[in-house]
Parts: sequence; structure tokens; C-alpha cells
Amino acid sequence: MFRLDIFKTEADGQLLWRGAVESFAAAIELIQELTVASPGEYIILDQNTGHRALLHISGSEGQSVESRNSPGD
Repeated sequence: MFRLDIFKTEADGQLLWRGAVESFAAAIELIQELTVASPGEYIILDQNTGHRALLHISGSEGQSVESRNSPGD
């Protein structure tokens, strides 16, 4: 069962759902694939806990990860 949703943050602040995966490692792998065509900011949301991780990937420049415990943080 997929428990992690992946969203891309658009330039206007809207979130675009990009897929769902079973693990954090799979989420990172999918986001790395997505950034080939569309680098930027991605959010991984755990449906069970509300925990979210914010990733900013700029192509080959690398990535940064910010983790939050709930959507309200």
C-alpha cells in the first residue's frame, strides 16, 4: 500500500501531485527522476503520521532536505 505522497511546488505556490510510493527511499528515487525534467521543490507527505519532508533539488547542484512533523508546523 502506498503511504507517501509526492508533490511538486509550482512557481505560484500550488502543489502538483506527482505520485505515491511505499518508502522514503523510493520517494527520493522518484523525486530524483522527476527533477531531470523539472528541478525544484518537492514535498513528501506521510499519509499515516502527517510528517512531511521538503526537498529542494536543483538538477546536478544537489539537494537539501527539511523535515517537519505536521502540516501545521
